[in-house]
Amino acid sequence: MTGQADASERLAAERASALERLNGLERELRGIIESADTAGTDDEHDPEGATIAFERQHVAALLDQAREHLAQIDAAMRKLATRPVLLVASDDDPYAARSSREIQKLGGGPREIVTLKQAGHGTAMLGHDPDLPRVLVDWFRRTLL
Repeated sequence: MTGQADASERLAAERASALERLNGLERELRGIIESADTAGTDDEHDPEGATIAFERQHVAALLDQAREHLAQIDAAMRKLATRPVLLVASDDDPYAARSSREIQKLGGGPREIVTLKQAGHGTAMLGHDPDLPRVLVDWFRRTLL
């Protein structure tokens, strides 16, 4: 897989994590608001220390940070999605082959997959397929020049 494919995977995982955090914080904020409505507490003289208003604002600030983080991830994914990607995988590396197909489905810029026969993983593929260096150079010339 290419470095760009790895970056796409990391961004997708980071986005899923950020969404999970955002959803959790939204649930927490709803819980604070609901408990404040039903408890009838004296927010000014809370014997527990932190006031409900403080807790609500603290979670609201964390929500703002989570939304900003998600926006940054989405911006990076949009930027990455417009670039051409060459994905090279071997049929004996099912994770890389499956990931390559998933990345190709994401759309965006041009995506090309080269699937090698029984070529291993990573740089080992160069030793298993004597045509691979030519394929790589051709793709760079065709795509980047």
